[in-house]
Amino acid sequence: MNKTNKVLMLLAATAMLASCGESSSTSYYSVDVNYKVSWVSPTGIPTLAFYDQGSNENWATYSDATEVAKGFATDNVDAIVFDGYAGLKNVMTNNRNYVLARWISGGTFYLVSTKHAALSEYKEGQTIEAFVKTGNAAQAFLNLAKTHWNWGDLSGDSAPVTWESGVAAVKNTLTSNDQAYDWYLVAQPVLFAVSNALKQAGKTLNVVANLQTEWAAAHNGAKIPAAALFVNKTRYEQHKGNIAEFLHDTDVRVANAIENPSKAVAELNKFVEEGGDAAARFGFMPAVVNALQKDGVNAFGLIKADSVENLAEVANAFAKDLGTTITFGDSLFLK
Repeated sequence: MNKTNKVLMLLAATAMLASCGESSSTSYYSVDVNYKVSWVSPTGIPTLAFYDQGSNENWATYSDATEVAKGFATDNVDAIVFDGYAGLKNVMTNNRNYVLARWISGGTFYLVSTKHAALSEYKEGQTIEAFVKTGNAAQAFLNLAKTHWNWGDLSGDSAPVTWESGVAAVKNTLTSNDQAYDWYLVAQPVLFAVSNALKQAGKTLNVVANLQTEWAAAHNGAKIPAAALFVNKTRYEQHKGNIAEFLHDTDVRVANAIENPSKAVAELNKFVEEGGDAAARFGFMPAVVNALQKDGVNAFGLIKADSVENLAEVANAFAKDLGTTITFGDSLFLK
């Protein structure tokens, strides 16, 4: 291995261990230049962590989260980006061969409506469209609705909630018929896109509640986590150098997207200029990133790897605030 590769892999191993709250290591992992890391993710916020990978055929993106979840039942990919809480429950319950290696984003979740402007306007029986019932956004929403907003228990099958397989479906409803439901649960950058679309149509989309703000008020300043990156344990052992490099590169892109988003915008624009469909591939256009990430705003809610001292603590704190008895053990997280 030449000196450049040694330095690169040292940085990769250091970043990986630092994100897990462990000390750095001087171990070197060999990189197989012929091996290409493969991964899957939902469209939307998490894809910004891969802003320069639009043309990478080893990366698959889906607007339907259920398609991403299928990866956990196989060993066909090196990594999966998925809702962290739901992913961990899947791995723990079904003994899947994956571990959580990174938290990619915190929840940028909002309750919106064109019919109502305040939580107090809710009445029993009013309809709601939300996404991925098992996910962080939905679980936080159900908790707040029941225990803090006095909306009652909306988790049952008889509740007037339509659960979509991804936030893209909610976006489609809002833009095609905003009056179809009383309330909608959305995430950025869907909120930005839908607000602009409705504004152009002469309509106002009311942001009734920021779930992060509501969650912090209800749970002593706590935060809602969102997307996480899981790696396949077997593939990690077989191709540790390649996957460590992949994790390091992901860390760098996340930091860039937060601190210098113009780099991400430039790469996304390049992808579009070369004929790529950014809306389909990433779930957003470059201009949206420029608007939501500029000046350090980080409205995508990305999480830098070195800002998380303990991966498990994030998941377990959220599970506790939800009122569950779930404890995610250390074996579910990359060491």
